Amino acid sequence: MIYAQSVDENQKPLAALKLIIAIAAVWSVVFLWQQAQTSGWLSHDVIALVTAEDWSIGEYRNCTEPNNAAVKEEPYIDCSKDGAYGEPKRFKVSFYGETYKEELKDKASISWRTK
Repeated sequence: MIYAQSVDENQKPLAALKLIIAIAAVWSVVFLWQQAQTSGWLSHDVIALVTAEDWSIGEYRNCTEPNNAAVKEEPYIDCSKDGAYGEPKRFKVSFYGETYKEELKDKASISWRTK
């Protein structure tokens, strides 16, 4: 036995519209997620080199990071105070905001409030 179902010609544009809306929704979510990360609303984890000496648990420090191509993939955060430099160590760091800004390359440092 063969079953045949008629296809209403009006349903084809409706299906195409649904597909376009679904693609636009996915694109919007991805775009908003990226904007939220770069503007500091969401954190992202990066392996970073951190320099600090005598840093107590729970202590906040003002740290700086050079904004150059060398630290684009692996940020280097200097959290030393009073000229006391420790050995740099690699840590997984949660950042809120961009760790590298192309438009400020070699012109400025990025400051972080860290704990």
